[in-house]
Amino acid sequence: MSTHIITEEEEERQRPVATIRRVMEQEEEELQEKVNKIAGLEVMTQLKELVLRSSLIARMENLSTLTGLTHLELYDNQITSLEELEHLPLLTTLDMSYNLIRSMAAIAHCPLLEVVYLANNKITTMAGLSGLKHLRVLDLGANRIRQIEGLEGLDSLQELWLGKNKIEALPPSVLAPIRQTLRRLDVQSNRLRSADGLSSEE
Repeated sequence: MSTHIITEEEEERQRPVATIRRVMEQEEEELQEKVNKIAGLEVMTQLKELVLRSSLIARMENLSTLTGLTHLELYDNQITSLEELEHLPLLTTLDMSYNLIRSMAAIAHCPLLEVVYLANNKITTMAGLSGLKHLRVLDLGANRIRQIEGLEGLDSLQELWLGKNKIEALPPSVLAPIRQTLRRLDVQSNRLRSADGLSSEE
């Protein structure tokens, strides 16, 4: 029986393949370890902050007993809709960026919200903002929004991030409700044909 001796050249050719295989195996193990469901938190009724970033969670569920929650981060998951926010009336910070959310209307259930991050989703309409008088930061960058709306009553808004959407116009009336409080406005990489709303009022 002949013995094949691996030459240094052959070893060099095989090394990248082996490295790629190890990386793929490692990534698969990491995926298996990621959280894919919100569960087992029902008894933690005193919980104030919940952070489950960069996981494989597909639904907002089992949050109904966490009524004292003030900070919720589910950044970078696979969530398609905002659910159970009606059980979180004390929420002040919500980070749902990098998901698959199509509607933001449910944030209306959380009147104490101060900071909302919904960037990199599939949102088409600015909804649910009415009554959020404590809101200071709103990030809706990288969505599918075509029109700026619903800013009436946002008496505390200081930062509005709307870059990388499909907005075509910025009329003066749109920003009028927040002109006195707004400190930062990002509308880069849109389809703006005019920006009259940025001019000073007479």
